Amino acid sequence: MDLTHVLVIDESQLGREALEAVLSAHVEHVLSAKSAAEGLAIVERLHDLSLVVACVALGHVDTDALVARILRRPEPRTRLILVEARPGELESLRFADLAADGYLAKPIMFRDITRVLKRTQQGTPAEVAHRVRTEPVGYALRRSLAADRRREVSHITWAIHDLSMTGAFIESHGPLPVDAAIGPELQLPSSIVHAEAKVMRVQTPCWEHVAGIGVAFTGFADGHEARLREFIAVRKRATEERNQGRAGAR
Repeated sequence: MDLTHVLVIDESQLGREALEAVLSAHVEHVLSAKSAAEGLAIVERLHDLSLVVACVALGHVDTDALVARILRRPEPRTRLILVEARPGELESLRFADLAADGYLAKPIMFRDITRVLKRTQQGTPAEVAHRVRTEPVGYALRRSLAADRRREVSHITWAIHDLSMTGAFIESHGPLPVDAAIGPELQLPSSIVHAEAKVMRVQTPCWEHVAGIGVAFTGFADGHEARLREFIAVRKRATEERNQGRAGAR
């Protein structure tokens, strides 16, 4: 999978910087644009773009022109992943029939991008990554401390605000350093999942968001990956039913 030149499009400066940070460790050249119109100008100018990752407004003339231009490019064509900041709106991206290679919700890990590209290379339909991001869906405890309930304190009890099969964002009052290896126990409403994970980023608190860590799962206890997959599938069905209800109401 050749990812020599990748274009990131996002009106949010923080969004662009986050995606650039995710990609820069794996991609030779990362370009960025703050609008669909600016991104279109780059697409027109560069003929060796491998991938465009775009968080752009649907229904806008510049967005339509950008997507159409990418899809018209000759083989090997530029791959397109559309990004949504609100996971509940992911289905609207797919229903818009924009023919993207995949649809992801923020925050994005490089593993999410490569998973989408590998699936579409194999001729499978475009993938919608259904992340779970509701008020806490569970709690993560350091496994070594989870058995000793007397030692639970705020800095090792974390609320999970975002959860997928590849990783999670976990609220924390005492963030661990990047690259730290942890063995969290994910206490979900329906089950407990034991995982191994690596800290990929640390988010310091500010008025916009809580402190926390973004982790990538590196392994699961026997049978526990299936537990997590089942939990996410239930949440996915609930999201789809809710979106269908909203569409019917309109």
